[in-house]
Amino acid sequence: MKIYVFLSNAPQYAAIQFACDNKRFGTTKHAAQKALYLDLKQIKNVTLLLQDWSDGVSLEAIFKAGNNLAQNKILAVAKKHSIKTRLYKYVDIIDAEYIRMAKLGKHPSQVRY
Repeated sequence: MKIYVFLSNAPQYAAIQFACDNKRFGTTKHAAQKALYLDLKQIKNVTLLLQDWSDGVSLEAIFKAGNNLAQNKILAVAKKHSIKTRLYKYVDIIDAEYIRMAKLGKHPSQVRY
């Protein structure tokens, strides 16, 4: 598991990314990812970004860096649903606009359950 902290103007955000619901690679099952998403929605101060790409559905939980309570709750919910995190090698910047777009459902391919 890797937790990314992205540098931006204060405040800084962190993201935990989960293994995709991907038919080609047989990773996370759709029902498990949906249950994870619905449970994560209950955690305060966490923004979810669920995106449906042609080969799978990706999910990330975004929260303010240093919010250990949110981080621990996210990890506990992932463990409850036996969802593994996926390690990404790209670097992205999460800032207030990125969060706003996620909350409004305006990211490319963004969906909700």
